Amino acid sequence: MADRRKRHGTSSYSDIDEELAPYKCPVCLEIFKNPVHITCGHNHTYCSDCVAPYKSQHEAQCPECRGTFDPRDLRRASDLEHAMRNVQIPCRWCGQGMTVHRLRSHLAKCKQRDSSIPKFKPVAETAQSFPANLPNRSTFSCPICHQENLDCTALIQHCNKIHAQESGSFVCPVCASMPWGDPNYCSPDIVHHLNMRHKFEYDTYVDFNQDEDEMLRQALQASLEPV
Repeated sequence: MADRRKRHGTSSYSDIDEELAPYKCPVCLEIFKNPVHITCGHNHTYCSDCVAPYKSQHEAQCPECRGTFDPRDLRRASDLEHAMRNVQIPCRWCGQGMTVHRLRSHLAKCKQRDSSIPKFKPVAETAQSFPANLPNRSTFSCPICHQENLDCTALIQHCNKIHAQESGSFVCPVCASMPWGDPNYCSPDIVHHLNMRHKFEYDTYVDFNQDEDEMLRQALQASLEPV
């Protein structure tokens, strides 16, 4: 870790993550791809694929401010795209500096990426191998009332039934349990986040031999299915 941080100059992992924060979609938590502004009244921005599922809803609500918006009235975030093509940020793994626009694809295939963290054991056949003796990451506690021993599906059902009207900013226990998760990141609307992000099982859909954009498309499509 010390060697990797040295390559970054004076930038630590937290410094780099802070620099990247304005360029990450609040729904998928990845660097923006084809960002668009929505008409919620606060000019909030998301990846176009992340707001595509809203087109089937009669009344869409912004994941951040919960203001209503027209999912068919999206404006290309040209200002953000311009910044992403000009601002340079180093890779957190190899330290190579590049524009934010290029960094998204680079992070997925960086040869210095830390692959020592155990991955999830798949529940369906995938092309990836997995290590034995993985820690249990199959149950979670509700971030609002702290009820324990809920699997991902039960957690979503619990929050939709009990906390639909009291959603707020909380750390997502599912994201926090991921090898790449940030245990300090609070989703602005936790119930909406669970419904948008976790209506599928990561280990069923994630195949590391598949294109990451295709995996995201499949995950978003799966999020539209009833729990």
